[in-house]
Amino acid sequence: PLEVAAFDCECIGNDMLALLKVLGHSCYALVGHDWGAILAWHLGCLFPEAFPRLCVMSVPPVTLVAKVPPVDRMAQQYGEDFWYILYHNEYQDYGKPWPIDDPTALTGPAEKEYDADVEGFLKRLYLSGALSTSEVKAMTIEAPPCQDPKRSAGGQLDRLPLCTSLPSWMPQEALDRFVEAFKASGFRGGINYYRCLNRNWQKTKSAFQKAGGKIKQPTLFIGGELDPVIKT
Repeated sequence: PLEVAAFDCECIGNDMLALLKVLGHSCYALVGHDWGAILAWHLGCLFPEAFPRLCVMSVPPVTLVAKVPPVDRMAQQYGEDFWYILYHNEYQDYGKPWPIDDPTALTGPAEKEYDADVEGFLKRLYLSGALSTSEVKAMTIEAPPCQDPKRSAGGQLDRLPLCTSLPSWMPQEALDRFVEAFKASGFRGGINYYRCLNRNWQKTKSAFQKAGGKIKQPTLFIGGELDPVIKT
């Protein structure tokens, strides 16, 4: 969808409820990883009867339990320093939430940068989460060109290290498939999820408070020992 708001938790939740109906079920267990984890927390809060069991991986419910809108909190924390979530929310002003209600606000600097070098971005992105693994540690790694923490010094690509070769779990054929897919779709759709962070918080706030500030259905949380999200 073109509209950024189509990626918020309420729209995604209604899509999931429609899927339930088509499948002929009244409820099912919801499993989510990474951005799916964030949505699982919010959907579990908004639609507890439809999702009576949750399995959430990697991302704790930080956006759900936040006392202030998540993007506002990150802007206070990072100031003028670069943070990729603030970058994904940047339209005209860094550190401000995406202007979802502005119908002309469809594209930002993040997807322009990523779309311009799909293979380079994907190589850096996939390897950046595995830098602490033994296989990647043994590889030759080029330091990120940009060492300045300020957003004004550049975007995301030059802040990520690059390996001169690929690890065993990312053969060139697999990378080529991803590159082909993202060249066709662009990165805007995925980035739009970040642009709904504040909106998700606002849409879930009342339901979360009514539930006593808790996710009440049985929930399994799984986090990896080397997962940078857990360490952050």
